[in-house]
Amino acid sequence: MTDTAISTEPTAYRSFIDSLPFDPYKLDQEGLQILSTIRYDPSLTRKVPETVGDVKKANFFLFADHIERLQFTADFFTSSLKHEKLVEDLFPYEITEKFIFDQLRNSLFESQVRLDLPMKVRLLLKLNGEVIVELHETPIRPNLLDGLGEDFPISDRYDLYVNSEPALASPFTSFKTTQRDVYTNARNRSLPGLRPGKEEVILFNTANEVMEGSITNIAVKNENGQWVVYVELLERC
Repeated sequence: MTDTAISTEPTAYRSFIDSLPFDPYKLDQEGLQILSTIRYDPSLTRKVPETVGDVKKANFFLFADHIERLQFTADFFTSSLKHEKLVEDLFPYEITEKFIFDQLRNSLFESQVRLDLPMKVRLLLKLNGEVIVELHETPIRPNLLDGLGEDFPISDRYDLYVNSEPALASPFTSFKTTQRDVYTNARNRSLPGLRPGKEEVILFNTANEVMEGSITNIAVKNENGQWVVYVELLERC
């Protein structure tokens, strides 16, 4: 690489950032919420919970993994703000399994929902310490690890589209938060609206690597049946 090429890279990068309708690195301390979507499922324990007291951590699918991700995400954002505000002022509590579990059970109790049916739990953590729990109905699934088989109804399958331009990787694509401009813009730009509610856009980064869907994760197997972390996007199809 020549000296000229090296010297122009920062300018080109800055121009790209300036061309975006939003700052991909700006942190909104007041509005940012760390997000985790957890499945509550009564079938994950031998006894179906009848009261909130019967609900176990095991009823929340991959509970420990969700806590670990929340801790990692919170550590990242509080560390990035340590020169602007005391970390203790941002998170006045420790994110532990017990703390989150208590928040989830309190929400189940206050909402008086049916505990014999599965739910999608949307857990939101604000940087000021506020915790918000939303509960939504979700379909029953006998096997949570089976994926979608060939017999999955065609009418329920999504049409997939590839984003029409690369997405810039940032903390808001690396971590799950409510700052979702990059995903909203990709959907508005790339989805034709032919099947509302059944369309998804796949994002790829400036290195031409698949990132994720706007509302989905991506899992890829190679020709040998092995799972791979990411796949290079060779064709836009």
